[in-house]
Amino acid sequence: MKSIDYEIKFGKYIAFRNKDKQRFTRAKTIGEDYTEEKIKERIDLAIKNKANPIKKRVGNVIDIYTNKKAQSSKGYEV
Repeated sequence: MKSIDYEIKFGKYIAFRNKDKQRFTRAKTIGEDYTEEKIKERIDLAIKNKANPIKKRVGNVIDIYTNKKAQSSKGYEV
């Protein structure tokens, strides 16, 4: 939030304020997804997802010049 010009105030409730605005907005008024616990959970989940990227398996490589099925197929005719 700080990187997009929002000031954060911690207290009983977290509150946000854009640099252009005069008043803070409490996170609880935005919704249940903006409690301190929920925000921390989302940050932790994002960090875990970055730490363990999904590795994609490389498919089988087929040499179409030696494969009998590929040689007999009309799609591979030259």
